[in-house]
Amino acid sequence: GRRILADQMEFLLAHFPRNSPLHSRLEVSSEPISF
Repeated sequence: GRRILADQMEFLLAHFPRNSPLHSRLEVSSEPISF
């Protein structure tokens, strides 16, 4: 399940600007996802 989630996150992040609030939220998340 985690691999699928990571794949989805990679796909989503690829479509977001680096300064998107989503990126900041992930960086401070209690469960960071490493790529």
